[in-house]
Amino acid sequence: MLQSRLFTNEEFMKIYTICYDMAIHRDHNHSGFLYEEFGNMMKEFCDRCSYELNKYDLDSMMFEWIRIYDIFILFQNWMCRFLMYLNRGYIRNNNYLSLEESSCKIFQETVFNYSAYPLYHAYNRFVIKDRCDIKRMVLEEDIFFIKRCLDAMLTTDKTSYLFLQMEYLRELGSFLEEYTATHARELIPCEYMIRVDQEIQAEEKRVQIFMKEETLAPARSLMHRKLLQDYFSEIFSTVHNAFLESLKNRDSFMTHLFFRLFHTAGMEEAMIRMSQDFTKYALFQLETSMDEDIERFLEAHEEMVVMMRRDLGDHVLFQQAYHQILRQIVNKNPSRLTQYLDRIMRVGNVFESRIHVLCELLGYHSESDVIAETLRRDMAKRLFMNRTHSQEWEKTLLSSLKLRFGYQFTSRMEGMRFDYTTQLLTTEYIPSPEGTVRLLTGSHWPSFLAPDDSVPLPPLVTRCMAHFEAFFTEYYSTRRITWQHHLSNFHLQGIYNAGKNRRYDIFCGFLQGIVLLWMADRALPDKQISLQEISKGTRLSFSLLFPILHSLVFASHKLLLKNPMTDHKIRETDMFSLNYDFSSKRSTLQLPTIMVDPPKVQEKIQEDRKFYVEAIIVRIMKARKKMSHRDLVQEVMRQSTITMESKMIKTMIEKLIEKEYLERAEDDTSLYLYVA
Repeated sequence: MLQSRLFTNEEFMKIYTICYDMAIHRDHNHSGFLYEEFGNMMKEFCDRCSYELNKYDLDSMMFEWIRIYDIFILFQNWMCRFLMYLNRGYIRNNNYLSLEESSCKIFQETVFNYSAYPLYHAYNRFVIKDRCDIKRMVLEEDIFFIKRCLDAMLTTDKTSYLFLQMEYLRELGSFLEEYTATHARELIPCEYMIRVDQEIQAEEKRVQIFMKEETLAPARSLMHRKLLQDYFSEIFSTVHNAFLESLKNRDSFMTHLFFRLFHTAGMEEAMIRMSQDFTKYALFQLETSMDEDIERFLEAHEEMVVMMRRDLGDHVLFQQAYHQILRQIVNKNPSRLTQYLDRIMRVGNVFESRIHVLCELLGYHSESDVIAETLRRDMAKRLFMNRTHSQEWEKTLLSSLKLRFGYQFTSRMEGMRFDYTTQLLTTEYIPSPEGTVRLLTGSHWPSFLAPDDSVPLPPLVTRCMAHFEAFFTEYYSTRRITWQHHLSNFHLQGIYNAGKNRRYDIFCGFLQGIVLLWMADRALPDKQISLQEISKGTRLSFSLLFPILHSLVFASHKLLLKNPMTDHKIRETDMFSLNYDFSSKRSTLQLPTIMVDPPKVQEKIQEDRKFYVEAIIVRIMKARKKMSHRDLVQEVMRQSTITMESKMIKTMIEKLIEKEYLERAEDDTSLYLYVA
């Protein structure tokens, strides 16, 4: 084969000077001759290279190609250095190809074009050998050699890589078809997916070594189509759904593997099918846990959230499916969540993060006003009964609710907490004994059902009320007081014979105190009083007396006796008397608080919604001036934050017409006009 050696400085300068003289003299200019002889010399050199290259088989052709290409580059560089002034003068003036371009064109036409296909085939055989030999380790020398060969082909012909890539993808497609036919029937879906993942990763690494980066995308697309799309029906078969089985087995690795492969492959049909399977699994888990216990439901919810974030990449399809599941479950069981929230706010035996989770879940309820009213009533009971765990927890709850629902949702509850924490002590305005008055803002607190105002009050209470009203009117002349006695508490002192005239401090509710005081004023040791007499004297109905008497007769502190004591029920025929023989080891007695049941939440919500809908209608009509019935109903539903029925909206429109806020057009009864 051709041999090359370096020139000494004397040899180089001698040849360079001769070429310079031939190309620069005007009278004896031999530039054209030199340019033609350079082409003939390169042609002769490339013919010899092509002859030498055809002697080698496919296994050795790549190595010989690199050797010949290196010699060509060396020969080209020396010739271009000798004929440097030929490039600067003759070639530039005549717009000929430069020496480098001319030599590369000759090398491409003479050597590369005749050996391109065998060279591509040899290159791909090297790739195939690496794919089939699993134990073979690609060394740094091999990687350098492969990159050198690829660069040589691209330098010779920039379009040659497209043919090389086509040949590689064609061979890869044949390999994948054979691979699928061999393994798809032999392996179960989970094992097949693991093999597919391993094969894809190995082939991607192989592309990074043997090919350019631009080949990675078509190769990956080809692998996904051959290995996954053609096997899609087997993976999600109704008989053995591999993805659903991985969810049921809580196999995090397989779940993430399914998601990663199909998401990377861009298979929308597979992603939709996976979201359907996830919906089926999550709905079953949450409904089952909700039937068992609310604690178990919250644990299952946290597991689903972790699964979506860790295994399913928080993909939008799975998020939408899970949100729909939560809406379905929360709208079906809102009371269980609010009751559990009220219980932990009383006991406080969980982490504060559980409060945030519950507030987030309640946000999925379609009727936020129902949730707001329920939480407000529960909070009012906790504050009235002093059953809240701590004010810090109440503050945390309000912060979570405000973050989830907005300020309007929690404005009343924050007002309730402010009233509770800024209570006014009025000992200096009320004569002995000491009394405490709590000022409540009427618009903040729920409207609990109060008993008849004609309930007889003890003289001491009336005197305290009169003193406080005088004080309040002096400082707040524009405000009005409405006494809510049924929300008050009594501190009584009792002396019983059985305790050897021992004094007891009794803390009870307002209605319990009224009954005890009335019984103490009228009862004798041997006298029994009927339920009808108690109701007439205290002016309380039977429905209120039943729970009050039950707490005084059957509680741990039995201050009243019932005759007959056959069971633990209060009947209209029972007789009652004071328990003069009462005794207790404790000097302080705390009776169970009896709170009057408020009106049903749904009834209160319906009343509030009427004003809410009326306000929306008036706001819309004031801006539009006139609208058709259909457009008005649609606009009200769009602006409303809660679910509205068209029947209710129509009723409110009729009421606004009666109030002369709206009127119907004379020529079209379905068109409304704004009047007010």
